[in-house]
Amino acid sequence: MAFNDNNNGIITAPVSIRDVEQALAHTEGDLARLCRYSGVNKWAKYKPVRFNAIDTSNQLNNIVSDKTWGASSTWWKANDGNCGITYVTFSSILGNSGVKAAIDNQTPVWGREAPNQYYRLLDFLQYNPSALPPVAAISAEDAIIKAGATLRVMAAKSPAAGDNITLADVGDFSNFRFTAAFINTDETIAVVHSDTRTLGQRGDSGDLEVVLEYQDGNNGYQGKLVEGSTYKVYCFLSNYQYEYAISDLNINNLKLIPIPLGTKDYGVAPTEIEGAASSQWLVCEPFIYGAGNTIVSWKAYMYGTTSGQQATISLIDRFGNVVSNQSHTIDFANGSDTQSPLPTGKMLTSNARNSFQLPTAEPENYRVKLDSVGYKTVISPIGYEINIENNS
Repeated sequence: MAFNDNNNGIITAPVSIRDVEQALAHTEGDLARLCRYSGVNKWAKYKPVRFNAIDTSNQLNNIVSDKTWGASSTWWKANDGNCGITYVTFSSILGNSGVKAAIDNQTPVWGREAPNQYYRLLDFLQYNPSALPPVAAISAEDAIIKAGATLRVMAAKSPAAGDNITLADVGDFSNFRFTAAFINTDETIAVVHSDTRTLGQRGDSGDLEVVLEYQDGNNGYQGKLVEGSTYKVYCFLSNYQYEYAISDLNINNLKLIPIPLGTKDYGVAPTEIEGAASSQWLVCEPFIYGAGNTIVSWKAYMYGTTSGQQATISLIDRFGNVVSNQSHTIDFANGSDTQSPLPTGKMLTSNARNSFQLPTAEPENYRVKLDSVGYKTVISPIGYEINIENNS
């Protein structure tokens, strides 16, 4: 039998109707209905799509070896080049037809365009029912109302290789930016801010993040995210770069798209954060020395104290699980004092003993967690000590 647990549930050759029914957990028996079935994982790279080719026996060897239909090795992108994925765009954040309302009302945004002719059993070859959406997880920190603090909203991207499709496969999102809108309890915008880099600049290996810096004056989130208030964080893609904005700005040709995450075809449900005047908090800066390296070094900061304090630093996967043997205790008493204009605190850097070893050379699949009693825990994506642009 081609469909088996030993291959992680992925359909392998030879493919039968029974294999497809098992993978879809759906008994139909009719090939056309199975190809159109709503339960097909739209994020699977190999699945039935609208592609003008028919199944002939002399094409079987090509399909098995390199998943090629005749002369086309990209049949899985479909005739329209969208991988059988459809999506809806919005032209505002607020309002009944805005991106916020779409997320709140669970309006379907991401859908599947099933084939309407040319039903091929071999389109299910290498179909993975557990294929991941382009974004695997989203997290947001509380807003620390202190000079030198930062607020980070992060989106962990799924691995680009293998059986998953990426946003770049679906369409041209290269000029879109990961954006976060912080909404007040009265449903108005407190602040909306975009990633400084586009999806095209991030590439397949770069997680998405929005970073707000607390600064005096009118910059940063001072006066926009305040102590004691709670905010809902809505995440979406934007073709406009918001910079600490407090309104939609009535932008022409604005396109906003909810983030695809898990089975949420309508986008990511909002995350709540608080404006907290914490007297002590942590900062973690993990990095590697270049693409392909697997050693993660880090810098850790503990603000708001002059005394020593222990913390736990760990390498975790995108689902929050600690990687085996990749967690240890650090003592800020052995660190150096930070200097003005940052608040009083301590800094530690890793050495050979307490650096982390990535299981694979895929930093986008892992994060570093820094935790200490009485402090705000931080989870940071792994970056590069030298910008990628300077390494090329």
